[in-house]
Amino acid sequence: MKILIHKEVPSQLLEAAREMCEQIDIKQMIFDANITGLNGKLGMFNPNTGAILIDIGTCMKNVRWMELGMSYIPNVWCNMLHTVFHEGAHASHFMAEPEHFEMYMEHKDAVLEHAADVEALELTIDWTRLHETPTISEMGWAGEQIQTLLNSLYLKDPNLIDEAIEIEYTKAAGKVAMVAAHCPGLADDEDAQRVIRAVQDGEIGIRINGIGYLKIDDILEINNQQDRR
Repeated sequence: MKILIHKEVPSQLLEAAREMCEQIDIKQMIFDANITGLNGKLGMFNPNTGAILIDIGTCMKNVRWMELGMSYIPNVWCNMLHTVFHEGAHASHFMAEPEHFEMYMEHKDAVLEHAADVEALELTIDWTRLHETPTISEMGWAGEQIQTLLNSLYLKDPNLIDEAIEIEYTKAAGKVAMVAAHCPGLADDEDAQRVIRAVQDGEIGIRINGIGYLKIDDILEINNQQDRR
């Protein structure tokens, strides 16, 4: 597989992409920002060329995981990783059943889209459980944009920025209280309290200065429970 990097990305993302492509015959993977023609999508698999496009700029704008209670920087990383796996799943499905994928491209079949999303979510959970989250300085072009954003926001909310920096070198991805309040994977208040107690008891997540946090894989796994019910 040929990798074209128009905007620098984390080395961890390239590692994940290469591992995935050992199983899938992808011709090209292109990393860029604000790609014309994607119309706000995070990525795309083109069956005509065998290429995957990943839009790092849109990965910075999309807040899908923040809606689950995840913090902004882990949200950006999760977008990058999940998009690589999502488009890889589309490539795999195309190679297995090209006639079905052509129908998907024509009609935007929701079943294939959901199948790619579920597969990508499982792979993202597995990857983040076993690997460290890149720091801001390791996130390439996106890291430069994030650092500029943090600098501009510091005078407005120094405590928020200090917290983001404090957890940067840890696996903390979101306060458990935020996840308990927002994650749709939790069925009710009793379910939310169970997760909070699990962090307090050290079963999942981590604690920093007395505050409970969940890791990326914790948050995604909790939300994944909704699809499994």
